[in-house]
Amino acid sequence: SVPFFFLFGSLNSLATVGTQINAMAVSDAGILYVGGDITKVGNVTVGYAAQYNTSSGQWSTLGDGFNAVVRAIACKGTKVYFGGAFTTADGAAATYTAVWDEGAETLTPLSSSGGLGFGVYAIAADPASDYVYFGGGDGTGSLSSVYPAMRYDSGAASWYGITGFIREFTTLHVYAIAINGSDVYMGGDYSDAPSGVLWKWDGSTLTSLGTSGGSDVKALCVVGDNLYIGGTFTDINSVTGTNALAVMDLSTEIVSSLDGGLSSGYVYALATDGTDLYVGGSFTAIGAAFSANRIVSWNSG
Repeated sequence: SVPFFFLFGSLNSLATVGTQINAMAVSDAGILYVGGDITKVGNVTVGYAAQYNTSSGQWSTLGDGFNAVVRAIACKGTKVYFGGAFTTADGAAATYTAVWDEGAETLTPLSSSGGLGFGVYAIAADPASDYVYFGGGDGTGSLSSVYPAMRYDSGAASWYGITGFIREFTTLHVYAIAINGSDVYMGGDYSDAPSGVLWKWDGSTLTSLGTSGGSDVKALCVVGDNLYIGGTFTDINSVTGTNALAVMDLSTEIVSSLDGGLSSGYVYALATDGTDLYVGGSFTAIGAAFSANRIVSWNSG
């Protein structure tokens, strides 16, 4: 197998942040958006989200921001989508979702009623259509009124539920979403049916791709023909060496190990530049011998 290796190069501090950043995304215009449980970035007071101009090195607000934590961000063209636990966006009523227009510099709720009925943990924008996918859950209601994942049509400004989930008790959440062509992959905590913690939605049918030996899928990332899976699980589909980190061949939907999985800690974030996979979390070792300090990259070449 191909070993992991540490990220190298220079690190630069962008600002002092008092609390926790949960999500980051960079737009086509080169603006870095951050969100979390943050009310100040450097000397700038913000409402749980901020933008950083990578050319000027300046931080700024997004209008009046949000009234509660931001957990997910996704960029699509000149639009930046936010999700979290907030109920206002720039002072207007918002049910956990909002969009920032880079051209107009306006922050607008996607829905003040209807739409999502849960807090948001994941967002993924389809590059080939007007669709933006949101995942989350509140752990309090039945699926008759709340979907753990929904699709937003940005062209029609309409919401559509992704049907097929059945809660186990009231705790089902979708924590991660990745898109590959017409297929949408979702990971989360346990669903009664389709059974498991990893699912594929092809636009009409939801199917289970994976169960876990315990706990949740927290991150997904597609690189080439592979779906990388990270989380707090002990295994996926009972495959040895998939503790907190695994890979699925999308052509066969077979799960395998990456260097024996994690020896300690968990994976909370996955990202790619199109070739390499970047892995972040609370881990300090991969496999039996490789020491790692919470962030590594995987070269699949």
